[in-house]
Amino acid sequence: MFNGIEPGLSPLQRFLLRNWGLLGQDEIAAYLGIKPGLVKKMWASLGLPPGRSVDVERGFSIILRVNWDILPEKEIRRLLGLPEQEFREKMQTRDMLDRKLVEQPQHLPEVRFREEELACRTAKKFRALSARHLADYRDWEKPFSFLAALNRKEKPDGLSPVSRACPPFDLCMMGSYTASHGDFLLTGEDFCSEGILSRLRNRGVNACWMPVLLRDLAPGKVFKEFGKGHKRRIRNLQRQAATAREYGIKLYLYLNEPRYMPEAFFENHPSARGMRAAQHGHYGLCTSEAQVREWVFESIKFVFSQVPGLGGIILITASEHETNCYSHISTYDCRAQGLALYSKSLGLDDGDTMCPRCEKRGPEAVLCDMADIAHKALDSIASKADVIQWLWSWDYIMPLARTKKAVTNNLPAKVKVMIDWQRRTQFKLFGREAMVDEYTLAYTKPSDYALEIIKTCKKLNRKVVARCALVSTVEMNAQPYLPVLDNVEKLLKQLRKHEVEGFLGCWVFGAYPGRNMEVIKLAGDSDSPTLDLARKYYGPGAGDALSAWKAFSRGMKYFPTAQSVLYHSGLNAGPGLNFSLEPETWRSGLVLLPTEDIEKVSGPLGAGVMIKSFRKTAEYFSSGLKHLKRAVGKAGGNCREENTRDYNICHACLLHLLSVANYSEFIILRNKLLKQPGNSRVKGSLIRILKDEDKNTRTMLGLVKKDSRIGYEGSYGYFYTPVELLEKIFDLRRTQKEIKNMGG
Repeated sequence: MFNGIEPGLSPLQRFLLRNWGLLGQDEIAAYLGIKPGLVKKMWASLGLPPGRSVDVERGFSIILRVNWDILPEKEIRRLLGLPEQEFREKMQTRDMLDRKLVEQPQHLPEVRFREEELACRTAKKFRALSARHLADYRDWEKPFSFLAALNRKEKPDGLSPVSRACPPFDLCMMGSYTASHGDFLLTGEDFCSEGILSRLRNRGVNACWMPVLLRDLAPGKVFKEFGKGHKRRIRNLQRQAATAREYGIKLYLYLNEPRYMPEAFFENHPSARGMRAAQHGHYGLCTSEAQVREWVFESIKFVFSQVPGLGGIILITASEHETNCYSHISTYDCRAQGLALYSKSLGLDDGDTMCPRCEKRGPEAVLCDMADIAHKALDSIASKADVIQWLWSWDYIMPLARTKKAVTNNLPAKVKVMIDWQRRTQFKLFGREAMVDEYTLAYTKPSDYALEIIKTCKKLNRKVVARCALVSTVEMNAQPYLPVLDNVEKLLKQLRKHEVEGFLGCWVFGAYPGRNMEVIKLAGDSDSPTLDLARKYYGPGAGDALSAWKAFSRGMKYFPTAQSVLYHSGLNAGPGLNFSLEPETWRSGLVLLPTEDIEKVSGPLGAGVMIKSFRKTAEYFSSGLKHLKRAVGKAGGNCREENTRDYNICHACLLHLLSVANYSEFIILRNKLLKQPGNSRVKGSLIRILKDEDKNTRTMLGLVKKDSRIGYEGSYGYFYTPVELLEKIFDLRRTQKEIKNMGG
């Protein structure tokens, strides 16, 4: 781009770097059409030891992410050896990867093997960088290493320092941290291994949610296309439910149903077709249609007849995947409520009209259809399993008064209601107002909206479950937990104060069975669970540990918890972010590929406040780390290694905050520099940011080597790998040279 600067890494070199440790040399050689030995030589030319492959189920999302700006989609399919239909199904069923990756850059260059790149100048420079940072490769804790440790059983009753700790609620529900989120019931993978189950039990958890597709679990009596492989899945579900019960844990099936289908399906079932889905050529299944209702009824009845030990069903009927005809339709003025309009972003045109059957019945009835059908299905077999209707995103579909009306008039009496605890909480940062539209560990009290639903349910004697975050949130889901234990304790006290039956305390990014979760069990028998926890792990350093947790928790009051920031900023990519002088206008995905439109990302807060908020939160985390370092030094003993690893996780959280602030500021200043290449003040500021980010990335690389949990998230895999951090360091230094050469 700029005169006097040597070429950067070639497409081939980036391809080989990014896929090292994910795909083996045989797979890469087959894709490139070369002998495996040449792949090994190419890796060696970049200073990399021989790579090894990961299981494709485990690594699918990571392989997609690292190749998304290198290879066209059809080439990624060829690399993975997947036919288009199977690839599409994986993209759609793995927590909406198709939406979270979205578009690719145009005109991607062809990746071809060129032998001259083995000895080129760029390869030599990168090899020198690798020599400094890969010298200790044999001592690294390799990616996914944490799985082996977590899948080993943990001894019971070894965690609580109190004698009679018990769960503080009737329902304490979490999820699995080690599941691959593939088709685990077909492959036989344990969604919750006995190692995970033992850890959940030891931390006061008595239930676990599991995502499934109804069409895969039951024979297709109504829709003959469904049910392939259901016998094997049911056998595996029976086994896993029985194993969970041995640990005192009930499995709950999470259903986001009836899931949308491709247009070809409706050639045989035209009356079942509902509203058009975001996915091209797909439509929802209309729950006002008798066939659809019959299929749901028979399927749920079959599953719970075959697996009677299941704890129940959790239902989402708005947002997430398209299902019923109201699931993604805003039927009232969202802008007046301060909410985002989703319809156009999900592919709905101004010309789309509501399904006439569902329009006549209204959202109050349609959003309750699944709960009504599920209740009747379970009642028909005298099942005592729970039906829990989650009200997630009902506020997008209809105002509070109509939601309360639906809860009162449309849900069967025995159906429990799950509310989003802090959602719609209003907050102000540096004079700018915004609203919590997600889960948060920054605020602990229920929102006014949640309180209204609680009051309505209490009048009806209907049980209420809280959906809240106790371990991790999108505020920091690239780490196994957000170490704000003071807020966790306060949140549990708020849940008890408002007399909810229990909680679902995590989402798809997983629930790491660590200290956050241990507070749950301690809260059942102690007024000061964090104090008990600090004394157990830090002994004479307990006071310093408490000070650290309080500092982290207080810092979250400055966190920019706006939905646009959580899902579109570079927060979770953190130290893996690309600081480039070339604008990347194609980036528009959620979470995995943050957009460079910083003003859009910052939402109602504005870019300046967002950046200031990240840096203010980072100040508190930096202060907390000083306290925690003293606590680790004083503790010693058997917990020293675990305390050190915990310190490293807290440090990684700080680095994420610093990196996303640097990235946001860099993009704004870079855009100024591209308009004014000779602006020395802007150039100086950019170089300062790049040097700081170089330090952050090198620090994070050191942490990643020591702990394979860092950068990992349950549904996506790794947001960054060690070799990607090396690639970033290399690029940061080249970008500095580019800036210095700009404007003469």
